[in-house]
Amino acid sequence: MNRILKTSSIVFLTIFIFTLTINKTQLINIEEFYSDFYVIWYALLSNTLIFLKISVGDLLYILFPLFIIIYFFKIERRRDRFYFIIKIPIIVYCLFYWSWGFNYNKKSEFELLKTNEYSIEDLYSTTEHYIKKTNDLHMKISKSKEKKVESNLMFTEIKNECIKSMKKSDWIF
Repeated sequence: MNRILKTSSIVFLTIFIFTLTINKTQLINIEEFYSDFYVIWYALLSNTLIFLKISVGDLLYILFPLFIIIYFFKIERRRDRFYFIIKIPIIVYCLFYWSWGFNYNKKSEFELLKTNEYSIEDLYSTTEHYIKKTNDLHMKISKSKEKKVESNLMFTEIKNECIKSMKKSDWIF
């Protein structure tokens, strides 16, 4: 039993030090490292928790402190209580960063898009280009400037079509 506790403590400390290192240093590129993990983690959480009718965060806010209080008073040795008091904030810290906290370190979409400077004339000509394309498409669909373009597709179908066309496009946002 003592060997299992030592092994779990080593694993626990390793995860904590790894999380702290990722968060506080630039040793690991968070964009590449965390993005793949977060997609899997988000899909797992959203697919398993979608059926609950109550917020999982609210449940955690209520049950987690109760669990801590009950478990704390069940511990008999003072040394184990001390370790428990130390471990709880570390667990909360690691869970926070692995669940969504690393996203705070990511570059914003604006920073990723900012490649080079452009002038007002460039913006104007680009806007004019897309206005012309939009108006041409409107004329193709409705055959009249005044007629409203209507679709009999549902919102989810339109959304799926947009996603498909964005995936086909070679222009990356």
